[in-house]
Amino acid sequence: MHAEYTEPVWALWVLSMFLFALVIALSAGLVESLVGGGLPTVVRSGGTGFATAVALCLAAVPAVRELRKRR
Repeated sequence: MHAEYTEPVWALWVLSMFLFALVIALSAGLVESLVGGGLPTVVRSGGTGFATAVALCLAAVPAVRELRKRR
């Protein structure tokens, strides 16, 4: 019975991670465009921000699980 509640919660966490990474990507692209970068530079900056934010969010999941096991 507990397993049926974890799947929707995990989907919401993944969705919130994706939206957080999207905000980071848009912010990085906006800052780069305000500095005067061209379109390739803006896209590269946004993509790098998105990839970094997703990697950090996904790396935090095992760390939080380990911390919760210790309690």
